[in-house]
Amino acid sequence: NKTILTMQNSRKKSALKPANEIIKVGRFNEQEGDRKHFFGINAIEKCLLWENSGNQSDSTPKELTVILNAIDRIQKGSSGGDDIWILTMAKTLGSLGNMLFVRGNLNGAFHAYKEELRVRQLRQVKWDDSIIEAVEKISLVRLCRCEWVGLVEDMKRLLKLKKLALGERHIETSIVLQRIGDVYRLSGQNDTALGYFFDSLAVTSLDLRSDSPTLMRIGDIHFQSLSYDLAQEAYTEALNLTNDERIISGILHRMGLILFSKGDYDEAEKTLEEA
Repeated sequence: NKTILTMQNSRKKSALKPANEIIKVGRFNEQEGDRKHFFGINAIEKCLLWENSGNQSDSTPKELTVILNAIDRIQKGSSGGDDIWILTMAKTLGSLGNMLFVRGNLNGAFHAYKEELRVRQLRQVKWDDSIIEAVEKISLVRLCRCEWVGLVEDMKRLLKLKKLALGERHIETSIVLQRIGDVYRLSGQNDTALGYFFDSLAVTSLDLRSDSPTLMRIGDIHFQSLSYDLAQEAYTEALNLTNDERIISGILHRMGLILFSKGDYDEAEKTLEEA
């Protein structure tokens, strides 16, 4: 309480000492099984680190004060083992992460989302929509920070959750496979990316919403490796699976570039004009 009050008065340096003392108590209590206290203190610790980073304004944001007060109320009124406490604390940590993410503090958002996921998993359920959403938010932060290895791990975890929730042959499962392929492609591992793209196609064959963009990605990889015939084959198949004019324009643009690269300038010009 003293820490929160000090933060609200914007006396940041003097806030650190009581905060550190509370953090020690929180970690001790975690060893004694009091998870409730530990998670609340962890959230406050990260708020303090953010506020004292020097990257933000001098005044404590209103949203941060509201979140800290919410954490304080949750700690006072809950035993720490019931579903109501878990859901409330998780929602509060998620709000904290969202606020930090919007303000550009990716490190703070990442830690808040990780805490949210950890709290949600205290309910001992294999999956629910909130767990899936928490993993997605963590993966989004990793993407923004270009952490390819960690991002792949998160996406594979998300894939397992989607399969549990929706089954093996569902469009969202296909989309996650496509996104894993995207990560490998962005990190320069084109062969591995192609494998995931083909897996994505196998999950939902002839699904117009997912197959056409996946085929475009396959074509792009072949195009980058100068395998023009394979690229053209993928683009042509993608073209036959969509009525979306934006996608059609993108495919025709790529096909025009292939024709130009092959030296067929007249056809390239026609295709690019059509695009």
